[in-house]
Order: sequence, then C-alpha cells, then structure tokens
Amino acid sequence: MVPLTFDGTSFVEKVTRIEVLNKTAKSVTLRWKPVTNADGYMVVPILPQTYPVLPTIKVQNATVITLDNMVPGTQYVIKVAAYVKNFFGQHETTIVSFGGVPLPALNVELKEKTDQYALLQWDEPKGLDTSKLVYGVYYGTSMDALFEAARINTTARSIKLAGLMPCQSYLVSVGIVGPIGPGPLGRNPLKLETAYNRTLPPKELTVDINETSQEMTIEWQHSCALDLTAYPAYIITVRELTLNKTSVVTVQPSSNKTMVHVFRQIPKGAAYEISVSTDIPNAQAVRMVAYSAPLPAPDQLQVWPERNGTYVVFWKAVKDFKDDDFTYEIIVHEGHGINSSVPPFLTIPAKEPPAFIQPDQLKSIADHGVFTVGVRLKTDQGLYSDIVETESFTKYSAWIMMEPSTATVSSAWKWIVPTVVAVVLVAVLVYFVQRHRRLQSSFSRFANSHYDTRTGATRIGCTLDDDEHEHQEVPRSFSDDEPLVIA
Repeated sequence: MVPLTFDGTSFVEKVTRIEVLNKTAKSVTLRWKPVTNADGYMVVPILPQTYPVLPTIKVQNATVITLDNMVPGTQYVIKVAAYVKNFFGQHETTIVSFGGVPLPALNVELKEKTDQYALLQWDEPKGLDTSKLVYGVYYGTSMDALFEAARINTTARSIKLAGLMPCQSYLVSVGIVGPIGPGPLGRNPLKLETAYNRTLPPKELTVDINETSQEMTIEWQHSCALDLTAYPAYIITVRELTLNKTSVVTVQPSSNKTMVHVFRQIPKGAAYEISVSTDIPNAQAVRMVAYSAPLPAPDQLQVWPERNGTYVVFWKAVKDFKDDDFTYEIIVHEGHGINSSVPPFLTIPAKEPPAFIQPDQLKSIADHGVFTVGVRLKTDQGLYSDIVETESFTKYSAWIMMEPSTATVSSAWKWIVPTVVAVVLVAVLVYFVQRHRRLQSSFSRFANSHYDTRTGATRIGCTLDDDEHEHQEVPRSFSDDEPLVIA
C-alpha cells in the first residue's frame, strides 16, 4: 500500500474586502485583506466581450495595486485570488466603471490577396487625434485565438499581412491599442483564406498495428482543411528498418476528411518507418515509426566457463510460437552490456540450447577484457526478438583458467588432512579409555579376593555364584570313635 501525503498548503484562503483606494479617469488603486501564508496574488482585469483579453498581473509582497491606462466608457470586472505554490484560492470580484466616450470599433477590409500576402485597410476613427493612435492587428484560426492579443502594432491604416500558414482560414480584426486601449474589435471579423500549397505535408498522421489481425492501419487528414474542388493523391512509403525493405503505395484522391490505408500480414518483431506526402514532386512528407508486437524472447540465460576456455551458453527454449520458423543467435559484445545500435563482434547461430563459445572465437578480446553474452530469437524472415537477459565475463588466459582447479584441490586437502588426523586421535582416545576401564576392573577384582579354607583355593572377586552357595556340603559331625586332631 502506498501512503498518501497531503500538502497542507493546497488549501488557500479566499481574498476578502477589496477596496477602491483611489480612482481617476485612467487609473484605479485597489487594496484587499492579506491572506495568511500566501506567496502572492493574481489580479485579472476583464473587459466586456467585444474587447480583447487583458494580461493577468502577479503581485508579490503587497496587497495594493494600481491599474493604469484604463479604457474610458466601459466597465471592468477585476478578480483577485491568493496563491501558494501552484495552488490558487477562491477569487474575490469587484466591478469598477469608468466614464467618458468609449473607443470606437474599427472595420477592416481586404484590399488585395496573393499567395504571399494579404493587404488590409481600415477607416480612420472619428473624434480622436489620429496622429497619436496606435492600431493593433488581431488574427487567429479561432475566436479564442483572435481575442488573445494584438500580433502586430502599427500607426498606419493599412498593412500587408504576410507569413500566414497556407491553406488556413483566419479571422482578422483591428482595434486601437494606444495611447489608450485596448479598444473593442469589430463585431464581424474579416474571414481570410490563404492559398493552398499542394506540397504541404498531411496532418494528424496516426499508425495502429493490430496484433490479432496482423494489420497496420494508417490514417491522416488532408494537407488543406478547406473544401477543395480537386483533392490530391497521396504516396505512402513504408520501410522495414531491420530488413531495410521498402514498399510504396499510391492512394487515390478522395473528399473524405480522414484518409485511411491498411497493410496486412504484419509479422511480429517488425519496425516500420512510415512517410506520407502528396504525389506532387518535392512534396513535404510527414513521418513516424511504428513497431509490431515483439517476438517471444529466450530467457533463463545461463553461461559458465570451462577449464579449457570454452563458454557454455544455455537458455530456456521458446515454446508455442507458430507464426514462422526460427532459430537462435548467441550475441557477444565487448564491454559491459549490449548496445543494440552497434553490431556484435561475434554471432553464433544455434537451433537449440546449449551452444558453445570456443576460445579462438574470443581471440580479438584482450586478456582481462570484458565481454557480454546474450541470446535472441531469429525468424526465417530475418526479424529478431529482444535480448532480455545478459551475462558479462572477464577473459583470462588458459593458464589462469587452470588456477581455480588447483586452488580447489589445495582447498580440499586443507579439509581432508585435519579430518583424518581428528579421526585417528578419536580412535586412539577411545582405545585408551577402554584399556583403562579394563585395568580398573581387574584391580578391583584382585583387591576383593579371599582364601577359601575349605577348598584351599583363593577366590578373586567379592561375590559367589548362587550355584556354589546352593551346592556347598553341610559339614558332618564328628563320631566318638574318630580321633580329634588339632593342628
């Protein structure tokens, strides 16, 4: 679970109590109540709908602002909002009206039009000192773009408008921008269509490759968005980047807004560079690169060196890929990692794992040099899978490759000899313990021995067998006629 951290600065208080401190015929001074911890304030003056958009003003370290060059005879809506970092609070609004005669709206006319420029002209406004007036020329491909800002300022009452994009429909208007302004724009802006250039590239090119149907769908829009009496034909050039094979197709003219062409039998692992242009000589093309679904890649790579300098390469074979026949390629690059933009210095084909890299194949790599091994799938068409696993090695000479074996033997003897000695010592210790116990038992039996007066024998041990006790003869009594001998 990922913990969520809330930034307390995201809550910004609302600005309150906007006051008009001072107001003249051409300016107004405003003040508002400070907002705690605010980084600054955004002041947005807004004129009525027929006027152009005014720029937003940023105020820092102050809660007072003076707006100059206010337009006479109109009403301003002024919004003030506090901000902290990139978070804005709710704005407060005030309305300020200015008296006087409003600036006139100007009507613009098209006097001349060529492929290079359009000559525009407008009437002189009445009731104003025209010697000091500055006019702003507004144009754009939409109403929002038209009212953004004046793109050209001039003191003349005509202008050659050049540098417009060909085959576009522009809205054009003129308004007063100085010394007081901006003034309103005309309610009916001029519609200006520029000339069509048939060498222009198509627009909105998209390419989609469907893995299931193995189809590549190419879509684009006409070079000119205007309605034409004659539409151009288009040339599609498709180049497969791996195989460097190119196909060219001509699409016949059509009045459809979106043009479509489909290529079929798109294999996996392909990369295509697609370009589309009109069929006019020296036409500009729009290009993009698209990739089909990747080929299955071998994984579970294992590489280990042998004592003779051979490297054994093993991997998990690809299963359940029936789109095309395929083999494998073992790729060897010098250095750490594999750079797909650089061809490998060694490529070894293989039908199945394992594969072997022989020492003479690595002769170009210096001793102690590093090389990287990877495996990829290759179809019969010549397309490749990605290399998803690699292993890097440092090359050593043959005698160094033998050292690990000698070291292993020495290490084994270091364990074997102490083990044998320990076993012998344990055996000797057990022998002496058993011998000591036998001697101790013999001494105890000797110490507990006694003389049997009846039989004249000496018995070793402290106990008698039960049978001996049971079979002892009871001494018989002496007869009166037998002599008593006392020794």
